[in-house]
This record gives sequence, C-alpha cells and structure tokens, in this order.
Amino acid sequence: MKFFRTMLASMLGFVLAFVLLFLVVLISVISSQRETEPYIRDGSVLEINLQGPLPERATEDPFEMLFMDQDKKPVNMQSLHNNLRKAAADDRIAGVKLNINFMGASWSQLEEAREMINEFQEESDKFVYAATNDAGWNEQGYYLATAADSIFTPPETFFQFKGFRSNVEFYGGLLERIGVEIDEVTSGPYKSPGVFSQRDQLDPENREQLEAIIDGISNRFTGAVSEKTGMSTSEVDDLLNERPRMRMSFAKEYGLVDEFLYPDEIKERILQRSKDDGNRRAEMVSLARYNRVSASSAGVEEYTGSEKIAVIYAGGPILPQASEGLFPGQESVITATRVLDQIEDIKDDDDVKAVVVRINSPGGSPDTSDLIWERLKRLSEDMPVVASMGPVAASGGYYIAAGADTIVASPNTVTGSIGVIGTMFNYEDLYEDHLRISVDKVKSHDWADWMDPDRRMTDQEKAFFEDLVDKLYDTFLDRMAESRDMSRDEIHEVAQGRIWTGDDAYERGLVDAVGGLRSSIDIAGEMAELEDWNIEVFPKPKTFLERLSFSTQMRLEQMFNPDFPGMDKLRALEQLEVFSRPGGLYMLPYDIEVK
Repeated sequence: MKFFRTMLASMLGFVLAFVLLFLVVLISVISSQRETEPYIRDGSVLEINLQGPLPERATEDPFEMLFMDQDKKPVNMQSLHNNLRKAAADDRIAGVKLNINFMGASWSQLEEAREMINEFQEESDKFVYAATNDAGWNEQGYYLATAADSIFTPPETFFQFKGFRSNVEFYGGLLERIGVEIDEVTSGPYKSPGVFSQRDQLDPENREQLEAIIDGISNRFTGAVSEKTGMSTSEVDDLLNERPRMRMSFAKEYGLVDEFLYPDEIKERILQRSKDDGNRRAEMVSLARYNRVSASSAGVEEYTGSEKIAVIYAGGPILPQASEGLFPGQESVITATRVLDQIEDIKDDDDVKAVVVRINSPGGSPDTSDLIWERLKRLSEDMPVVASMGPVAASGGYYIAAGADTIVASPNTVTGSIGVIGTMFNYEDLYEDHLRISVDKVKSHDWADWMDPDRRMTDQEKAFFEDLVDKLYDTFLDRMAESRDMSRDEIHEVAQGRIWTGDDAYERGLVDAVGGLRSSIDIAGEMAELEDWNIEVFPKPKTFLERLSFSTQMRLEQMFNPDFPGMDKLRALEQLEVFSRPGGLYMLPYDIEVK
C-alpha cells in the first residue's frame, strides 16, 4: 500500500505542477500581449543577430516564445523583411548593425536576405555595419556581411575562407555487408539511388550536376567579395586556392574587412556616428524590442483595403498522408489533404485575388504530386497562381510548381530533377545468412507477393517494375510539356533526372523569373492588377491554446518516454514513409548541402 500511496502522491504532484505551469504560461502570454509599444529614441541603431538557420517563419512553440531569450532566437525571413522595411521608413532609426556569426542557412535564403539588406540601403540611404565576435564567420556568414557599408571584427577571431564542397555518402557497401541488395530503375542518367547506390563514388552525370551547383554558389560568393574588396573574381579565386585561411589576421591585408575593433569599440563607433549627427541620446535597439514597434509608428504606409494575396507555405517531402498520432499538427511534410484544404479556404475568401505557393521540397509521392498539381492548375483558372521556389523545389517539388501560371526560383534554388527513381530492397541474404529468418507463403494469385522484400525479383518482375517507372516518367514529361509550352522532346532534353540551379533553369525555360518570395508576391500582384494588398498566410498560425496543447503533449512525451532522445529519428522515419511504398518516386536521391 505504501508503494501505491507514494505513486499516487507523485502523480498528484505532477498534475498540480503541470496545472501551475499552465497558469504561469497563460498569465505570461496575456501579459506579453498587453505590453505597450516600446519608446524608440531619435538616432537609434537597430541591432540584428544573425547566426545558424534562417527559417521562413517564426516558431509557434509557446514555451520557446516565452522562456527563450528572444535575442538568441533564430531570426526568420519574415521578421527580417518586416523590420528592415520598418527601419527604412523610421526617422528614429539612424542605421543597422548586423551581428553575424556562423550561418547555417541555404544559399538561396542567404541570397534573399542579402537582397533585403541591399533594399534597405537603397530605400533609406542609412548605414549598415556588419560585425562578428569570437565565434567568427564561415563563408555563408561573410557573404551576408559583404552587403554592409563597413565590416568590423576583432583581430584574432575565426574566419573560414576555403571554398565550397558538397559531400555525398554511399551506403551500398554497408548494405551489401549485411546482406541487403537493391534493384534500381531510373528514368535517366542523372537520377541515381544516391546514398543507397552500390557505387562508392559519384558517377560522371551526378558529378557534373553537383559541380554546376557548386560553381554557381562559388561565382556568387567571389562576385560579392570582388564587389567588397575591389579585387577581380579571378584574384579572389586565387586567394581561395592559395592555402586554407582560418584566422581573421589575413582579412585586413586583402580588404576583406575594414577595421579591427572589439565589440565595445564597435558599439561606441556606431553610437558616436549617430551622436555626431546630433542624436545625443542614441541607443542600440534589439530586434526583439523593435519587433513590437508597429508599422504605422515607424512611418510605413499601411494598406487599408481588403484585397489580399494568399501565401501557401509547402515544405518537406510530399507524402500521401502524415500521421497525426505521434506528432499532431506537424507541418514539415506536404500532403494533398493539407494543400487542398488551404485552397478551399482561399476560394471561400472573395478578397483573395492571387496566390503564391512557397515550395521547399525534394519531392516524394507521384500520386500526391499529381493531385496537388491538378488542384493548383484548376485554381489558376480562377486567379493568378505563382510558384515561389525556396532552397529546393525539385522532382515532385517541381511537379507541383508546374500547376502555377508562373514559376519563380532563387538564383541558387535546386530545381528540375524531372525524373523517376524506383528502388526495391531485397533482404533475402540478410534473412537467411545473418538473421536466420525463414519466410513461407500462401498466395491466392501468381503475383500476390510481387515486390515483397524477402526475395529477389524475377527477370519478368523487373520488367514490370521498369514499365511502371517508364510510365511515371512519361506522365511527368507530358505534364511539364503542357506547363512550359514546350515539346515533349524539349522537356526530355533538360529532364532525365538532371538538377539545375535557378539561374540555369531560367536559361532553359524551366522557370519564368529569378527572384525570391518578395519578387514572387510582387509578380502575383502585378498579374492580379493590384495597386496594393495585404498578405494572408497559410497554413494559418495556430491559436495560443492550440500551440500550447501541441507543445505540452510533446513535453509530456519527453517526460514519460525513456527513449525520447531518439524521437527525432522516429520523426525522420515518419516523414520518409514514402520510401516504403512500392513503385517509383518523384524525389531527389540525396540531400544537397553546400558548405
């Protein structure tokens, strides 16, 4: 009995603690919503901390929103755009200081963020200074810094200046060692099984397309350094090839930075510049604080009409369905149900005059891709639809984009990959030689066990599999030829699984324009003949109670599941459940990460 009394007491204590935590969070949120708009002194300098990723939108985790230091949260693209737009119009803001450390964002996001900084300078004629601390820069961080008027760093900090590479790992040898074989069928030489390939290195076709992506990023980087330093791009290439550079000490010599200053000295330099302009009480204003300044207070003319452009965010693998059991509300996958529900909400709103679909996906299920493609195509009969490609919009990601009237890609977007990959895992040797598992069957028909992984496919079954992949590829070509107003042969010439950068895709007619999300929204407004508009975002942000419920459930799972440190692996497996489905895939065979 003592054990049960102790257990009940513990459970009661937990429940009371949880209720108390809930009330604290609720009160904190109510209090935060009542916070008055902060006072901004004349001559203030907006300070923005940039490091790690650059997510598209802000987190909806209420615990993170309340208990995490707001200045340490990753800046998102929406917040960066909105606050730079306000700061450009705000007479109280004298300039911007960018505190940049190691960046982990994709190159297309960095390109768009850099454009935002350039737009701020052009619209406001205010200064932008970039700085780092002891964390230092990688190439991505320095690429952002080159947009600033002046770059300041401590003299002895880290600086990665060595060029770019993308690694592809192959697990074919490991699979062979444990007795797993793979039958692969692809629609072209550029579509390979990637990490599951039986090869141990890149084939010529995949090396060719990865080299093109690396070259595109390298050219943009050397161009930015050239513009900053006055060196030619060939001189920048020579500097990168000379030897690895890991310290800041060489940067001043070559004009990569303007001056060596410690953080306090940089702050004093910036405030002194503002004081020299007569702003005696100038101060640094954090992004978290300035985020609470309204657009009207900053001097931004807000649109008061009702006409809207809807922006649908579609990110992650394309799956037939996403489980709502373990991870309810998950929005890191694309399903037809979710996209179609959002489209229905949009059609019910008479004020929505155009739609932008922001796609960041390596592809996935052919059936789901086709459903979304068809629905976007039908929507385009009612209003302009623009596909805005993020870091990746390839294979199935490109397929759904083709349902739009206009496709816009960032210069470094990874896109194309018009092709199909089919893989069948064969565990026969694994079962027999390693696990000692035997499989016996009773079948109703001859082909009932086709694609079962416990045995090898026969030659006839392989022919069936090849026919399936060929038919999926034919459908892909037909859809793209219709979308791009090109012949089937013209599409095949740039397809065969080949991936392209946004710039290269534009040259080959696979996209209509090069630009980021803001450019895509402007194009949609132009197509709808709108003078101005409001933005309606989909999926719509959850209410506080929805966010709290979801976040609390996740934390309860953390408390009661002793294996929770591995739950991130389960989420990855859930998202990639598409790979367990028989048939071909409209999907990139491997992740492309350039460092």
